[in-house]
Amino acid sequence: MDNEIKSIHEFDFNLICEYYSTVERQGPGSPEVILKALSFIDNLTDKSLIADIGCGTGGQTMVLAQNTHGNITGVDLFPDFINRFYAPQVAAQEAFLKKYAGNKIVEDFIENERREETIYHKYKAYYGYVFYIGKRIG
Repeated sequence: MDNEIKSIHEFDFNLICEYYSTVERQGPGSPEVILKALSFIDNLTDKSLIADIGCGTGGQTMVLAQNTHGNITGVDLFPDFINRFYAPQVAAQEAFLKKYAGNKIVEDFIENERREETIYHKYKAYYGYVFYIGKRIG
């Protein structure tokens, strides 16, 4: 079989990215599994630093953000996954601003998220495919 792929280095990673960019999760697990894993970790605070290595489009990262108080950094090799993370944020930000109309903390939070997205898009080619989700408002 001459067409058989013999190593991962011979595989087109763009195919992986294209395929998985159309699904919500890029790997195994579920929100319930993430919550179970979090239940084994004690003493997470708003100063905790959490890494989501291989974050995909941020589905798991969002579950972490909704259930922890630390700063989360998501890292993935595929830029299309990170780009997809930001796509639904516009509608989510507008809904959040509408829900908390006039709340200065919320307005500042959304302004910061938009600034982070702008920085990501401006510099992503220079420092890799890294993003973080802002601190939880508590």
